[in-house]
Amino acid sequence: TIGLIICLWRYYQISVQLTDILNSLSQFEPVDSLSKIAQVRRNVNLLNNRFYYSQLELDLHHYLIKKIPLGYLRIDEENCLIECNDTAKKFLNINRWNPQVLRLFLELVRSYELDQLVQQTRKTQQKLVIEWQFFPTDNNILEEENQIEIEHYKPIFLKAYSYPLPVGQVAIFIENLQLIK
Repeated sequence: TIGLIICLWRYYQISVQLTDILNSLSQFEPVDSLSKIAQVRRNVNLLNNRFYYSQLELDLHHYLIKKIPLGYLRIDEENCLIECNDTAKKFLNINRWNPQVLRLFLELVRSYELDQLVQQTRKTQQKLVIEWQFFPTDNNILEEENQIEIEHYKPIFLKAYSYPLPVGQVAIFIENLQLIK
C-alpha cells in the first residue's frame, strides 16, 4: 500500500510539472487528445523548427547586409562597434576593426557627426538621417605595416540613416553621395 501511495504521489508530481511546462509553452495550441508527454514532445519539436527557420532567416539577413551597396554599422549600448560590413569599412576607411575585440566606435571612426547621430538616436528612440562630409584622419588611414600618404584621401559626402535597436543598440546605414554631389 505504501509503495502504491508513493507511485501515485510521484505520478501526481510529474503530472503537475508537465502541466507547468505546457502552460509555459502557451504559444502553441494544446491538443487534448494527446498525453501530456506527447504534447511536450510536440511543442519541443515545434520550437526546434521555429528556431531552425529563425536561424535561416538570420543567416539570410547577415548575407544581405554583407552584399548591399550601403555601409552598415551596429553600435552597442557602450558605444562599441559590434558589426560592420565591407562597404562601411570602405566608406569610413576602417582598417583596424576586429569583431572579436570590442573597440569604441569613435576610436575606429573619427566622425563627430556619426557619434552625435548615434547619441541622438539612442536618446530619442527614433530613426534619424544626416548628410555630412567625412574627412578621414590619420587614425583611419594609417596602418602599422603600410604607411599611406594622407593627401591621397579626400573628403567624401555621405548620408547616414540610424535606427534604434533593443538594449540601447543603434544600427546605421551609410550611403555614398560622392557621385551625386
